[in-house]
Amino acid sequence: MNFSDIPYQIVRNNRSKLIKITATTEDGIVVHLPERYSVRDAEKFYKSQEDWILNQWERIESERVKHADLFQPFLEKNSILYLGKPHQLVVDVGEKHWPPVLVEDGVIVVRCAMADLAENILERWYRKQAKAVISGAIELYREKMGVEYQSLVIKDQKTRWGSCSSAGNLNFSWRLILAPKGVLDYVVVHELAHLREMNHSRDFWNVVATYYPNYKKPVKWLKENGVGLRI
Repeated sequence: MNFSDIPYQIVRNNRSKLIKITATTEDGIVVHLPERYSVRDAEKFYKSQEDWILNQWERIESERVKHADLFQPFLEKNSILYLGKPHQLVVDVGEKHWPPVLVEDGVIVVRCAMADLAENILERWYRKQAKAVISGAIELYREKMGVEYQSLVIKDQKTRWGSCSSAGNLNFSWRLILAPKGVLDYVVVHELAHLREMNHSRDFWNVVATYYPNYKKPVKWLKENGVGLRI
C-alpha cells in the first residue's frame, strides 16, 4: 500500500504535551494531538513519520490476516456471541419464519425461507437488539450523570466502539451487543462522559470513574477480546 493510501485518524489528547502516533490492530493509525497544536501540525508530523508508519501498517495488516478466521461470516462459526455468552447457532429453513430469530437455552435459532438469507436476518436482529440495549443503558446513565444528548445512531463500525460529537450526537457499533453487558455499559458511560468533558483529560476519566468505578476491567476486556467482535 502507498503511504498516501493508509487510513488514519486525528484525536485530541489533552493528557499529552507533544504530538504522538500510535498503531494498534484495533484502532489502526491514530495521531494524538494536544489542544495547542493544529490539524495542520498533525498532518505535518504524520508525514514526517512515513517510514515508521509504513512498517507499523504492514504489521497491523499482518495481524489482521492472522486473525482472519474471526472475520468469517456468522454461519461458518460453531457458536456466536450474544451479550458476551456463546450460543449455538441453528438455521431453521421452512415456511414459518416468524419471529425471524429466537433465543432460548443457549441457542439462537434463525428462521428463514432460504438458508442464504440467514446471515442478513441475524445481523438485522443484532442491530435491533443493540439499539434497544444501548438505548436502555443511555437512559439509565444519562439521568444519573445529568447530561442530555441530541441523537443516537447504531452504526456498522469496526474501528470504534462509540463516539460522541460536540453537538451531542452519539454513535455506537452494533457489535457491542456481542460483548458482556458490563462492557457495553462502560462504553455508554464513556461516551456520555464526553458530554461533560470533550477530551480524555484527567477530569474526563474522573467522570467515568464516578459513574463506572470499575471501568478498567471492561477496558482490559476490549483490548484482549475486541478483535474477536469485529466479525
